[in-house]
Order: sequence, then structure tokens, then C-alpha cells
Amino acid sequence: KPSFEKNPEETASWVSDLTFGWMTPLLRLGYKRPLMDADLPELASYDRVAPLVARLEADFEKRSQSLFRTCVGIWGTPMVKSALWKTTNDGSQVALPMLMGWMLGTLYEAAVTGEWSYVEKAFAVAVLMFVTQVFGALGEAQYFQYAMRVGCQLRATLMSAIFRKSM
Repeated sequence: KPSFEKNPEETASWVSDLTFGWMTPLLRLGYKRPLMDADLPELASYDRVAPLVARLEADFEKRSQSLFRTCVGIWGTPMVKSALWKTTNDGSQVALPMLMGWMLGTLYEAAVTGEWSYVEKAFAVAVLMFVTQVFGALGEAQYFQYAMRVGCQLRATLMSAIFRKSM
């Protein structure tokens, strides 16, 4: 049974964070048996609602009571990171068909001329296509992680703040 003193995501290295390797112990345990509440780590400190609500209320007063400006001030940076990861994914989606066309053209030249040097170039393009696809997949996974985290934090924080105001 994994013992989580802290959420493993908070102590993960950048590689583990990028590849979600910090989830491996939990996934292994879930493969062996159904997960129970006691198996799950505590919520990460940056995902807890109480500090987010306190920050929302403090920033709301500072930003001339503009909820939009307050939300941008709190969640703007993670959304920009999410957009950058999405751009990585989109760039990959655009580059792959272009690389495929380049590779097919190179293979056509090899077939017409009979020179093996063209095949070596096509192989290099295939490797580049693989690397591009890996970056695209990482970009998409990180984009969804950031976007979903911001959405959950925003929803939970606003619900809690509204509930507090109504009491």
C-alpha cells in the first residue's frame, strides 16, 4: 500500500510531471485491486479550495471588484501555459502531414533514380515524424491537465465563494 504523506504530484520531478510518472504507484495498486479512499493521496496544496477562495476574495477587493480581472489574475498564468502546450500539439498536427509529404516525395525520388541516399533521407524524416508525434502527444496531455485543473479550481472556488456570500 503506498503511503502518501504528500500528494506525489507536488514532489514529482519535471520529467515525472511531464509524463505523469508520479501516478505509477497508484496505477499499480489499482491494477492489483480496487482502490479505496485510504489509497488516494490528499489533494495537492494548490488545488485546495480554502486558500483559493481567500485569494479570490482578497484579489477581488484589490481589482476594483471585477470578477473577470480577479480570475485572470489568479488563473491567467496556468491558462497561458495551457495555451502554449496546445500550440505545441497544434504545431505537431500541422507538421506531420507536411513531413509525410516530404518523406513520400523523397521515396518517389529514390524509386525514380535508384539512389539509396534518398532512402536515408526518408528514414531521417520518419524519425523526425516520430519525435514530432511524441511532442504533440505530450503537448495535448499537458494542455488537458492545465485546462481541466483551472476549470475545476475555478468552478470549486466560485461555488465556495458564492456559498459563503449567501450564508
